[in-house]
Parts: sequence; structure tokens; C-alpha cells
Amino acid sequence: MKQKRVSQGQIAEVCGVSKMTVSLALRNHPKIAEKTRKRIQQKAEELGYNPDPMLSALVNYRHAQQPHTTQAALAWINPFRDPKRQHLFAEYELYFRGAAACAKQYGYRLEEFATMKTPLPRLHTMFKTRNIKGLLIAPLPAPKFCDPGLDWHDFPWNEFATVRFGRSRMYPETHFVSSAQARSTIIAFENIRTKGYERIGFIGQ
Repeated sequence: MKQKRVSQGQIAEVCGVSKMTVSLALRNHPKIAEKTRKRIQQKAEELGYNPDPMLSALVNYRHAQQPHTTQAALAWINPFRDPKRQHLFAEYELYFRGAAACAKQYGYRLEEFATMKTPLPRLHTMFKTRNIKGLLIAPLPAPKFCDPGLDWHDFPWNEFATVRFGRSRMYPETHFVSSAQARSTIIAFENIRTKGYERIGFIGQ
């Protein structure tokens, strides 16, 4: 006979606390005192508690779908000589829209800052004043499109959480996101084969 799964409600009853307290304690939430967390976690282990993966997935899904209250801003740094030109590149515009949508999902708003209008040293002051801690560096254009007065070294990048788009520049040295052309090509070939095609051609640049 299959043993019935131990629930958080049962743990709460044994420990004399609420189910919410148990839920938070099992996630090591700092809102619950350390002594209480350890007591609940120990009791859960004694009772043989194992989280229900389907329920956990459902909770995470619901959390992701809920609108989050805007907490702070993230900065999108636009290095184009003509800031509007960046949005004319389809791929770059998709980057921007995707970043804005993701920021909104997690309670942030994405604000664009053009270096042609506000130099990096001035932006540093603005970010600190407004408590902006996350920076996204837009895809860097070819030199002829780039802000001619831009000096990437004239900024304390280590004070912020920064991500740049693409491999077009090696500085600042930050985490970056980029298109995975090789992996995308492999996926394309696999999908073509599933449709029954055998003679597949490929032209690279």
C-alpha cells in the first residue's frame, strides 16, 4: 500500500505553527527565526516530508504569472550616436523589448539612457542618486554609429550589477548575453530532419 505523502499542514500541526510558517521555514526564509526554521526542518525530516514536485511547479507558475509591484528601475545604456537608430535594428529592438518585459515581470521598470545626451560620469551620479543598481548595456554598434565621445573606462562598473549584449566589445568585462548561432543551426538541422528531409544544405558567412 502506497504511503500517504506528509503534508506541510501535518508538520504545522505537530510544531504548533501555521502552514505559512512551515512553508517559509522550509525555504529558509529570513522572516522566520533561525531557531524556529531549524526546528521545523528537523521535524519535517523526521516525518519523512518530501515536497510535491507538481505542486511546487504550480506555485512557481502562479508566482510568475502574478504582476509584481514596481520596486526599482534598471538602466538600459544606449551608446548610439543617434539613440533612435538603435531601435531601427530589428534584433536590437527585440533585445530591448524582451529586457523590458522581463524587468516588468519581476517588478522593475527599464529606463533608457543615451550616452550622447548624458555622458557616463554624469550617468554614474544619476544612478547613485536614484538607487539604480542594475545596468544593461545595449548591443554596441559599429564605430561609425557609436557615440564618438564615449569612454567605457570612465565609469566604475564594479559598483553595479552589469550585463552587456553581444560580443562586439570586450570592455567593460561583465557577464553578457548573445545569440548562439552554432546551437541555433544544430536545432534547425534537427527540426528539418524530423520533417523527413535528408539532403540539407548550409551556407555560412
